[in-house]
Amino acid sequence: PNAWDTASKEYYLGWYQVPQALTVCGKVTLDSSVFLSSKFRCEADAEGCYIDVYSSHSIEECLDWIETQKNEHHIVTVAGFTNTISLRFQSPECGTCAGTHRGTCPFDEYLRNHFAKPLPNELINHILENLYFDKATLKKCALVGKAWAHASQRGLFETIVLYDRMKTKLERLLAIFDENPYLASVVRCLTVNFCSEDASPWAAQVIQRLSKVKHVLLDSCAQNMLSDFPLLREALYDIFSIPSLTRVTIEHCRFSNFVELASLLSHATYLKVLAVESMYCADTDLPLSSDLIPNLPPRSIKLDEFVVTTSAFMSLIPWFKQETCPFDVQDLQFLHARLASTPRLRVSADFLVQRAGHSLTKLELEYQYGIEECGFHLGHLPNLDSFMLDNHQSTDRANDIIPWMQSFFKPLNLDGHPLRHFTLIILVPSANSAQWESECDQYAILDILFAKPVFESLAMVNIVLKGDDVSSAFEEALEEKLSLLKGSGKLLLRQSQYRAFFDYTSRR
Repeated sequence: PNAWDTASKEYYLGWYQVPQALTVCGKVTLDSSVFLSSKFRCEADAEGCYIDVYSSHSIEECLDWIETQKNEHHIVTVAGFTNTISLRFQSPECGTCAGTHRGTCPFDEYLRNHFAKPLPNELINHILENLYFDKATLKKCALVGKAWAHASQRGLFETIVLYDRMKTKLERLLAIFDENPYLASVVRCLTVNFCSEDASPWAAQVIQRLSKVKHVLLDSCAQNMLSDFPLLREALYDIFSIPSLTRVTIEHCRFSNFVELASLLSHATYLKVLAVESMYCADTDLPLSSDLIPNLPPRSIKLDEFVVTTSAFMSLIPWFKQETCPFDVQDLQFLHARLASTPRLRVSADFLVQRAGHSLTKLELEYQYGIEECGFHLGHLPNLDSFMLDNHQSTDRANDIIPWMQSFFKPLNLDGHPLRHFTLIILVPSANSAQWESECDQYAILDILFAKPVFESLAMVNIVLKGDDVSSAFEEALEEKLSLLKGSGKLLLRQSQYRAFFDYTSRR
């Protein structure tokens, strides 16, 4: 049925448009050779500019007739005119109601008032951003329409991974970027994983096409990648120097010498976040100024966030201590470090906290057993808002961590401290209730500690219990020992699965 069908069961077929020089005022007669029965009827509109055609034939017959006569010229006779007129019959199909009519579809206003309007592009973008992890769905979304295509493509190409043994895929990726340079411009995260030379020239060409990368991740790279793959090395130098690159992560990488790594990092002059885990350098000699990019002022690369493990302490911290080092950690806002019991590594952690203490607002430490005293304390951190202490890998659990915490919180001769969030991650013993009781007795110090006026700003103490099978009995026993915190509404006890060090730091 058509939106213009009449109440007398006539179907609206279409119209003739009258030339501007004429106005239809009298009776209209259609060509009898075309309109073969009395079941066709026509009438002029109120302005006399159009002649509308109706029929009482069945819908099937009407459709067949329209199919044969649409856009054909017919003879029309108008009373008062001495000459006949040849007019083109028009019957376009409306995309809204699938009928035919002149001007705006009568259903448009109804649809606007009763049905949801098309989603704004901004909302489509936000929806698709939540699907970036689901590449298969994004590929389907990219085919929906133009508004969906760009947002879906951004998700598909936001992160790319370059690894060896993918020469054919690299060639295909190069062809895609050459055909559509826009796709190269949407890449924000680049992961490089190379152990062989075969595909490195192709990887270098891909990297050279990227202009807006924000994060580079070097993952499990070969010891000789920078020294033996010159094209790849130069491409990395270039991408490290672009203004958009503010984050670098290094995981499970081996380097021939620390000088190579320092030279690469010195190109990242816009860097704000550096995360390093499990880094090994065969030669740990520190770089000279000549090993870095020319004319790079000392302390000119100011980090906001630094994530570091004990293996990275060996080279990075001595370099950071050098007067000529281009990196400055004095204005760090976030630090995540893994503590160690060896004196050399412990001094490195102490240096970082004391150096950046006045600017740090968030500190996360992974405790290692055997450290009874802290080389820094809360007094070094006057602006600390959030502190996390992870003790889930310590074999001695409370026996070790409690003395360390007493050392850290000892200087309480402060008028007040802005600390608002404290998180403690502990490994729950899978033993008898006697051991649970002993553990909980030691953690009861938190109840006394945070009741002091200096911690008036404290809003939440979050205790995360980790273990293969955390007993509810242990949770209840610990909650009983922390009655003051529980009564104040500041205590949150929850269970969590094991997570790797980098899972909740550099990937957060």
